[in-house]
Amino acid sequence: MRKSFRAEKLDNGVTLLADVFPSSLAALVVGIRTGPLYEARSEKGYSHLLEHMLFNVEGFDVDAAVEGLGGESNAYTHRDVVMLTFQALAESFKGLVDAAVRVLANRRYDERRFEREKLIVLSEMRMNRESPSERIGDLGLRALFGDGDWGIPIDGLPEVISAATLRDLLEFKEKWIKPDNIIVAVAGGIGEGELEEVGR
Repeated sequence: MRKSFRAEKLDNGVTLLADVFPSSLAALVVGIRTGPLYEARSEKGYSHLLEHMLFNVEGFDVDAAVEGLGGESNAYTHRDVVMLTFQALAESFKGLVDAAVRVLANRRYDERRFEREKLIVLSEMRMNRESPSERIGDLGLRALFGDGDWGIPIDGLPEVISAATLRDLLEFKEKWIKPDNIIVAVAGGIGEGELEEVGR
């Protein structure tokens, strides 16, 4: 491990992991402790649906903003974490922090956009169920773990997603996206003063 690596709990409650080293690039990853392993049966798929909604910030195009910094952004869901990734030129690190803060702090989502994202997620679910490689993985987990948390696909249950409302998802977000449930990891060419931006 590098001498420059540090881990600390920030005043705002977020855990920060930092590995600063000379680089023309900087990366910021937000890990939110949520996922299918934490979902109630009536929420199976909410973490994945939330992942789809997080970058929908009214009046701010997250992907375009990060691309404008010479970078890229992405998000994905595992069984126990939703990950948001941002990478750009090191000189643009503050812009990455700003994008991440906007994504996490956003509390307003458009109902029509939510309904579109539900359709996208349901379409992905159908494609996954029709893909032999995806299906065999899901069948293997179901054979091993039954109908419990490990046996249900990460993207959840179609009937749960179909019935989900924006209010349901916002309540789920409020429950899981809070400082003591978040780890922020940063790496690359980041100035000491810029690390303080993460704590805001």
